[in-house]
Amino acid sequence: LCAGGFYGIGDVWLDGRRLQRIDGQYLGFEIPLPPSMARGSHTVAIRLDNSFHRNVLPGKKNPDFLLYGGLVGGVWIEQRPWPRIDPCSTEIVCRPDPAGPQLVEFRSSTVNPHGATDKASIHWTITTIEGDLVARCASAPSTSGFEAQATLSEPRSWSPDHPHLYWAEGRLENDSGLIDTMRIRFGITRGEFRRGDGFHIGEDRVDLHGANRHESMPGIGSALTPEINRADARLLKNYGCNYVRLSHYPQSPTFLDACDEFGLMVYAELATWKSVCSRRGWRRAAKRQFRDLITRDRHHPSVILWGMGNESRSRRAYFE
Repeated sequence: LCAGGFYGIGDVWLDGRRLQRIDGQYLGFEIPLPPSMARGSHTVAIRLDNSFHRNVLPGKKNPDFLLYGGLVGGVWIEQRPWPRIDPCSTEIVCRPDPAGPQLVEFRSSTVNPHGATDKASIHWTITTIEGDLVARCASAPSTSGFEAQATLSEPRSWSPDHPHLYWAEGRLENDSGLIDTMRIRFGITRGEFRRGDGFHIGEDRVDLHGANRHESMPGIGSALTPEINRADARLLKNYGCNYVRLSHYPQSPTFLDACDEFGLMVYAELATWKSVCSRRGWRRAAKRQFRDLITRDRHHPSVILWGMGNESRSRRAYFE
């Protein structure tokens, strides 16, 4: 049982039995349904509470944005195989080399409650956004999981002016055939701030000019459709922006998808507003949200900064 991002806490029931307490985190949740479920009709019930809670981010009663209620990101059920590729442990690491081929590293693991996947392997292919095959590789299991490397002989880097993208597809296979698949869209880029010389993408200095963006619209609240998110990104780009700050909470992946495509750089941040504090429960929730935010969005080449909080001065929270 999966849900998109929303604010608030609540409970999930299945056929009158409580499954789990949830915190929307602006990122959503995933809850495994009991494997003993019988075929047929079932009833899922969700109760939500969007009132103020000290340890639910942002953890401030009256921030400068509305704490909307409801399941704005949608709810759905996914059927997944065992074993399967673990999306949380799967990452694509690019090592840009302007003078030569591009090395792309795949790191992953599998989830299998029934035992190891010693006889399985993951086969990766890389295609351009237009569908042209440019690389392939395979990996067998090791003590550190599944690792593989592919080389792009003529890589196309992502930048605001040239937002080139690739698709990677992983296929988990064993002697019996295909078990699971995963698709990840990614871009090849290297961004860094250089002392005294501003922000660079590759070797090119780039001035950042943009705007803050709230995921909010009269009559809709934060339940923006993919079409509205895409129109927002296009509007910012057409205004001459190359940069947007997602103030002050994680926002929809469909907006980040549009930023990837239009070449709009992103500053993504935790759900905060003058609310970063040293309280143990708040810090625990912030670490969880920050980890899940990076895990969800790390393959978006548009994301150049991760924000740990807004207008806050808790040294203990920031330095621990």
